Amino acid sequence: MRILIIAEGDLGGALSGTERVVMGHATELIRRGHQVMVMAFGEDSPCTVGTIQGVPVRQYRMSFKAPWTTRRRLRRLPEGEMPDLLLAYQPFAAAGIPRSGSWREVPLCYVALATWEDEYAVRQGASRKPRPWVPIMMRLRGWIEEISLRRASRILVLSRFTQSCVQAAHPKVDGAFRVVPGGVDADRFRPVAERMAVRRVLGLPERNILLLTVRNLEPRMGLENLLRAYRLARAKHPDLTLAIGGKGPLDRTLRALAEELGVAPHVHFLGYIPDDVLPRYYQTADLFILPTTAHEGFGLVTVEALACGTPVLGTPVGATPEILGEVDAALLAYDASPEALAHGIDRWLARHDQDALRARCRAVAERRYSWVAVGQGLEQVFREAVGKTRGGGEWKER
Repeated sequence: MRILIIAEGDLGGALSGTERVVMGHATELIRRGHQVMVMAFGEDSPCTVGTIQGVPVRQYRMSFKAPWTTRRRLRRLPEGEMPDLLLAYQPFAAAGIPRSGSWREVPLCYVALATWEDEYAVRQGASRKPRPWVPIMMRLRGWIEEISLRRASRILVLSRFTQSCVQAAHPKVDGAFRVVPGGVDADRFRPVAERMAVRRVLGLPERNILLLTVRNLEPRMGLENLLRAYRLARAKHPDLTLAIGGKGPLDRTLRALAEELGVAPHVHFLGYIPDDVLPRYYQTADLFILPTTAHEGFGLVTVEALACGTPVLGTPVGATPEILGEVDAALLAYDASPEALAHGIDRWLARHDQDALRARCRAVAERRYSWVAVGQGLEQVFREAVGKTRGGGEWKER
């Protein structure tokens, strides 16, 4: 099958969660024998044509012209290069997909990673300055997103939580939703036998119990709560060390808070962790903590940690209960407060089945969230979409 992907982001740089989903989907579909081309629109992307990680990519700079760029490029495609299916992740660029001629016969599967309004609201909410244009921009984004949702044969979401958010934001959209979760490279993200040897290489304390989180340092991530929870937990368990990976606008604030709480000597701020060494941090951690307070549409870091055999303590926010419920419901804190996180750490420390828990984490990640499993889910949705649009029987595997 020939699949054209329309996405957002600079796929040649440091990949965000959204970009990792796009590249994971594209790579797995190519591995399964499909012909894939990606059109990517990024804020700082140069206009280039090339191959990234084995995926053919055409990159364009994101601007108000993105829908017209999409329309112009697609209309110029020769008849022999028409895709069998469109897979879109970016509502603004996808709004330009032609609806006339041969394009009316090409099914669109739209991947809703979150609502476009919510993403914008979260970013703008981090600003302390009043911005009167925010409500207008949110309504405009909602209208543009609804164009793609109404056009789609199938709407893919990474979780039931995200589906509920999309349906609440667009109650008039009656499209066919399908849950296909985010994925993890289970060959790269896997347990290691000598965890302390990895920790030694990373320069982290070998004798202490290592708590880890990897997040963008932004308000909704709950990192202030995590630092306060760490202080509470460390008062009972002085052998706890906390490592925080990531960068963002709260970097200085979090470092100052660690000083204020008196835990700075025991907190390692790792900064941005390159993708090639990220698995090592998961592998060597004793517990990964996801302290999110809002809008956790899926949680790629959660399944990456699980794939490395590392238990995850998460807040009951967004899709986290869906993921951790498959492993052990006791890994969910009762809320996102510092006290709840500290209680969750205490409860995990008291467990006597740590080896069995780590094995269960790995087994769930392999069975449910490996790219192989995700690829099977994608193909099932594509079969439905092609059959619905063309009367069945035209699903082609090449």
